[in-house]
Amino acid sequence: VYTATNLPVGGATVDVVNSTLPPGVTQTVGTDPSPVTVVNGATVSAGTDGYRQLGTVFGFVYADNNGNGVYDPLTDTVASGVTVLITDSAGLTQSVLTNGAGYYTATGVTTGTASVDLVNPPPGVQTQGTDPTSVNAIGNQTVFEQNNGFFNPGTVTGFVYADNNGNGTFDAGDAPA
Repeated sequence: VYTATNLPVGGATVDVVNSTLPPGVTQTVGTDPSPVTVVNGATVSAGTDGYRQLGTVFGFVYADNNGNGVYDPLTDTVASGVTVLITDSAGLTQSVLTNGAGYYTATGVTTGTASVDLVNPPPGVQTQGTDPTSVNAIGNQTVFEQNNGFFNPGTVTGFVYADNNGNGTFDAGDAPA
């Protein structure tokens, strides 16, 4: 709250001095500078100016093809096009996609604990990272969330039988082994 007194009647400008604000803040409400008209004998509001501190959160998503829980660029595959939802400490949610290199970046994240949720990760079980997870967004800084690896194990099937008549085909005289 501020008060300026003994002002001459007429037009005036109220300007928040940006250098006095914490680094990394963004104005969320109000206008700066604010034009006002000073009225004789009256109190006039210049409005309300709200600010919030913003940071950046980024992370990485990949298919852990060998299932070892560590990203190996020679064997694993980056996951592009994964939708990531980031809900910040102010309750604001934004949706971003992983790029062709498997990374996502969310800017304008309010300082504090943010929730990160991979909406459509690669199929399989998560071998690295946790989904959903929390990350501490820091104003005017870029914070790495985590690597998120997913292993989708394959299955091999077959059939073994005793080929009693030796014809190479499972038929009436043969028995499963």
